Parts: sequence; C-alpha cells; structure tokens
Amino acid sequence: MAQVLLRQEDIDKFTPNEINIFKNTLGVDNLTPGQYSYIPKAGDYNTLLLKQNMSNIDTATQLKNQMFGASGTTPQALTGGALNNITDYIPQAQTIMNTLYQQTPEQQEREDRINTGMMFLNFFTKMAAEASKPGATGLGSASIAGADTAKLYIDRVNKDRARKLKERQGVVSLATQLYAKDKPTGAPKDYTVVDANFVNRSLGTNFKQGQKATLTVNEFNKVPRGSLVGYEKATPKKLIPIYEIGTDNSKMVEEFGEDYKTELGSGKYSTDKPKGLPSSGERDRKKLIDFGYNYQNLDDKQKTEYKMLYQQAVEGKPVTEEIDGEEVTRMRGGIDLRILKNLPVPEGYDVNKVISKKTRDFKPNQIESTAYGIRMFTTDGIINQLLDDGYRPNLRDMVKNHKSILAGTGTTLQNPIARKYYAATSNFISALLREESGAAIGEDEYARRVRELFPQVGDDANTIQLKKQLREREIQTFVKAGGDAFTVFHPDTVPFLSMTIDGKKYNKLNTKGFAKYLEEQVALTDGIIFKNKIKDKTVDELKAMLGSSDASIMFADYQLDVINKLLEEKTGVNSNE
Repeated sequence: MAQVLLRQEDIDKFTPNEINIFKNTLGVDNLTPGQYSYIPKAGDYNTLLLKQNMSNIDTATQLKNQMFGASGTTPQALTGGALNNITDYIPQAQTIMNTLYQQTPEQQEREDRINTGMMFLNFFTKMAAEASKPGATGLGSASIAGADTAKLYIDRVNKDRARKLKERQGVVSLATQLYAKDKPTGAPKDYTVVDANFVNRSLGTNFKQGQKATLTVNEFNKVPRGSLVGYEKATPKKLIPIYEIGTDNSKMVEEFGEDYKTELGSGKYSTDKPKGLPSSGERDRKKLIDFGYNYQNLDDKQKTEYKMLYQQAVEGKPVTEEIDGEEVTRMRGGIDLRILKNLPVPEGYDVNKVISKKTRDFKPNQIESTAYGIRMFTTDGIINQLLDDGYRPNLRDMVKNHKSILAGTGTTLQNPIARKYYAATSNFISALLREESGAAIGEDEYARRVRELFPQVGDDANTIQLKKQLREREIQTFVKAGGDAFTVFHPDTVPFLSMTIDGKKYNKLNTKGFAKYLEEQVALTDGIIFKNKIKDKTVDELKAMLGSSDASIMFADYQLDVINKLLEEKTGVNSNE
C-alpha cells in the first residue's frame, strides 16, 4: 500500500485524461486535495503515470514520515516548535532538489540498462576466469561468478539507498534554510490595530479595531502600511490638589480634567498653595499649646476641647493628604505629650493606659529595635541633608571633633554644620552598636563602624553612595525587626518607608524627607512654645540674642527663625531685604 498527498495546485495542472486516470487508480469519484492510499501494480500504465506525476508529492510525504534520531521519532510526533514549521517547507525544497538533480525517465532507463549490462559482463567475466582454473567445473564457476555479481548488486543497492538518504537529508537541510529565511526575527512588539480588515486578511487573524496586537517583525512587514500604529500605554490619571482662595480648604482633582477646568474657571480655586494661612492641623496644635499654657483659666467647654486635642495628639487621628500626587490616608500623631511640662494631662485622661495598649501586643525585642531604629532613621536623614547640600568631612573638622571628644567639651569646637553632622553620626553609631553589642561600645569598634558607614577624607562619589546604601540596609534591618511596632509607635514614618518616582513605588527609604518633615513639625510645635516664651522681649533684646557670638550654640535653627520673624513683626522690616 502506497501513500500520496494530493494538493489543489497539483490537481490544477492535470489534463482531463490524467484526472480520470487518477480517479480510477485511487478509486475515487471526485479528485480533491488530501492524502490517498493505493495499491501499485507492476507495469500498470496508470500506476506508472501516477508515480511519474506524483513523484514530488511521494518524496515529500516520505520525508514527512521519515523517522528522526535513535528513538525513531516522526515529525508528526513533534507537535509545535521549529521542526513542525520546517516540514511545511519540505515540498518546496523537494521541488528545488528535483529541478537540480532528478533524472528524466529516459536517463533513468539508460542508467538501468548500463547497470544490467555491467552485471552480466561481471558475471561472465568472473565465470570465465574461474573456469580457466585447473579442476574447475562449470557449475562451480557459475556459482562463484553469481555470488560475486550478487555482491556487486547489493553494493549498488546500498549505494543507491545511501544516495537517496543523502538526498532526503539535503531536502531537510534546504527546507531548514528556507524556513530560517522566513523565520520571525526580533522581539515581538505591541501595536494598535487601525484597520482590522487589512490586518486580519494579511495575517489570518481576527483582531478588532483599536485592539492591541503583539507582532514579530516579519508579521508586521506583511501588513499594509498604515494598518497599525505603535501601541502606547494609557498613562495613569494624575491627581493634584487645588486650593480654595481665602481659606485653607483644598481638594484633589484630575489634572486638566472637567473638575479642574470648572473650578479654576470659576475663580474660586487656584493651584497655588496659600501662603501664610495655617492648616487645620497647625491651628489645632496652636490651640492645644495656648490652652495648655492657660489650662487653669479654661472653662468647661474649653477644657473639653483641650482634652479632645490632647487625645488626638497622643493617640493619633486619620489624616488625608496628597503624597506624590495621590490621596493617602494615614494616622498622624501618637506622641507622648507628658514630655512637655507646659501641657498638663487633661482631667480623666489616662495616658499610661493608651501607651501601654500600644505596647502590650509587641515583644520586647520589637520595641527595642523600634527605639534604636527610629534614632538611626532620623539621624540618617540629617546626614543625607548635609551631604546633599555639599558638606564633606575634612581634616580640620575631624581634628576639632577628636579634640572635643578628648576634652569632653561635646561639639563646641565645631562650626554649626560640622557640629550637626558629627552629632548625627555619633547618634547613629550609638544606636547601631548598642543594639548589636548590648554593652559598652569599644573605641576601636566605634571607629571601624564610622569608617564603614560614613564618608571619610578622600572618598569619591561612588564610595559615598555605597556607604549611604549600607546605612539604609542597616536601618531597614531595624525597621523589619520592629515589625508593626515601628509604624504603630511612629506612624509619621509610613510615607517615608518607600519612595514613588514617576508613578512607580520603590522599596527605598526617604530618610531625608522624614528629617525635613520633622523640622517642619518642630517649627510648628516647639516654635510656638519658644515664641510664647520670648514674645515680650524688646527689639534690642532680640537683636542681642541674634548677635551673640554663641547664638549658633545657644539656639537651634528653628529658634533663630522664630527670633527673626518676631523682630520683623515688631519692627515691620523684613530681615531678608
């Protein structure tokens, strides 16, 4: 039983007479594309014609059914992958090979006659040679000659088989090259379908208008130009705050959206944040401090309001604000106000109960890691601020710092910036090493960790950046060890435990942002307290405070700002003019 694969292009080439012969030979009424089985009959004209016309298809079918490898695997068993695609190119490759190397029937018949003549010649020549030997018989000579001729025939058959095998391998090799020429190249890219009809007709797909299509370079080249355009991701809508003019009210709207255009067009809102108008949080803090200073003279209503403000400051309250263009609700507060002696604990309010409630669910090691971690988190922000502003440790500052330590004079020998830098590094290392050792810190260990984590004289930019990353890793270790305790005790750190850049969130600490945030909070709370303390001083007394040679040691930056602003209020002259 032989197998043939009949294609429509083959049928279209047949004459009417050949079509009838094919129908009779294959035993079918209609000749349609497909694979057929037939019984070849030696010498039958129809079979010979069928073989002659279908030789390309027969060979291609044999190649497709050829077994590969030691396991005898056929291509049909190898579903998918490159080989399955290569078999589609075998008929084309076979046609090319036949055009180049196939013999005509006349050439094949001539070669067969020559081969037959050669075998006869070999038989009789060998028989004559054997018969001439003494004692030889005719039967024995014929037997030896026949065996030699049979060997010659078998060798010729084997060589013919080897030639056909190489021919089939050549077809597969050529098919592989043809496939490689058309194989998709380059990474697939995303496109937007502009004309679905053209795209689907060219690729045999069913894309819809406006749909995203991921295509290879070859697929894209098959599609008429203008049918596809580059695919663009939809950018997330950006929310920005707009501010009601004359108040501290604000709301988040989509930038350039309908609400944005309507509200700004009305003239009641602006994108500029009002200056000089205190926020509701700032007003609450000022009222809390004013009530605290005058607690004994408050009426019942004011004491109730003071208790509410005090409770919010200790326990925290949810606050919605904009962070990186998005509305975020977080807890603000959570401060133990008992450290401020001028703010008495309201009657009937148990601060110990509130604080203990926060701590009872946490293990001692979590609370300890949180305590040391917040010190490192805060001081690292101060250090990064100074480094980003251009400060670099130098020999003069290092010598002065060392002398101050030996003399036990703290940081008094330093200039204000160096004093701030070395105080922060000392605090950072103390928190880190006390957690690691749990005992007194050795001088050698202290110096080693300073060299490892902080810029030294001669460090280049890459080294400084590496040390910054090492400090961040140390802080992250403490934050993770503290777990939920870290954010419960210090809720204001939450927005600074990660960074959002161009809409993408990164697991990177923003200690510098936290340090700036703390400065603002200090200016709002301690600044108000300090202002109330010095508000009755005269202009000359305030000028004397600023002009003192020890001013940078006696007063913090926020206190110097308060003195300057108070002078401006009393004199009506801007100190910056």
